[in-house]
Amino acid sequence: MYICTACGSNIPEGRRFCPACGAMLDPNAQSAPEPSYTDPYAGVYAGGYGHQAYQSAPPPPSVTTPAYVYQDLDKLRERVMSTGEYFSSLLLMFLPVIGLIIQIIWACGGARNKNRIHLARGYLLFTLLMYILIAVGVYYFIVNIYPMFEPFLNGI
Repeated sequence: MYICTACGSNIPEGRRFCPACGAMLDPNAQSAPEPSYTDPYAGVYAGGYGHQAYQSAPPPPSVTTPAYVYQDLDKLRERVMSTGEYFSSLLLMFLPVIGLIIQIIWACGGARNKNRIHLARGYLLFTLLMYILIAVGVYYFIVNIYPMFEPFLNGI
């Protein structure tokens, strides 16, 4: 068995060209030593031409980190929220008392995502505006409309 000098792949005995890259085998090339065990990673390359094949498997990582963990907090803050995230955020903020608490916490920067912070600020302003309009409507009803019905309610 020979090793190609161009790409590092194994060339079977009796071949004059590399089956991987097509390079011509040097007639003076020496045979590669046969491994004493079957290497499952023989033929896996580090990437690109001119790299030799791995002789043994790389050691497993000592600590596995999930794929969804962001290494950079700025990337997490700048990530665009999906439609499902918007819907679930609005659904949480729609709850009567808990929603108001969540709006205040997220609007004050308790959320990591900038989109969620801005959504909570806008929804909090909308909620406060609705509370003000309800208070004005109740005041108008008590001052102007309730006196017209007071004689009927007291039983003339």
